[in-house]
Amino acid sequence: MFDRRIFLRLGREFRELMPALGTGRFFGTLLATAAGCVAGSLSINGVLIPRNLFAPGTSGSSLLIFYLTGWPSLGVFYLLLNIPILVIGWREYALKCVAIPAFGVLAS
Repeated sequence: MFDRRIFLRLGREFRELMPALGTGRFFGTLLATAAGCVAGSLSINGVLIPRNLFAPGTSGSSLLIFYLTGWPSLGVFYLLLNIPILVIGWREYALKCVAIPAFGVLAS
């Protein structure tokens, strides 16, 4: 089902990512990403949803689906819409370039 080359590439990219995880710069970037996610979540939940407004990008698309279906969890739509984008980013670039945005999607 899966090609062995995908797993070999993933292992190689994890080995490249590991040294970056121990640096202070990486954790500073994670902290700034988390702060941005909190600010974005507050603006979506405090301003956009009560007034039935939209945002650009995957946030707006997930808001549209949320308004049309009425499901209680906006985060599920946001996660589902971002998974293909993260997979394409990993295939086109590298795991190092996708690690921080993936954290941002999961923190939102």
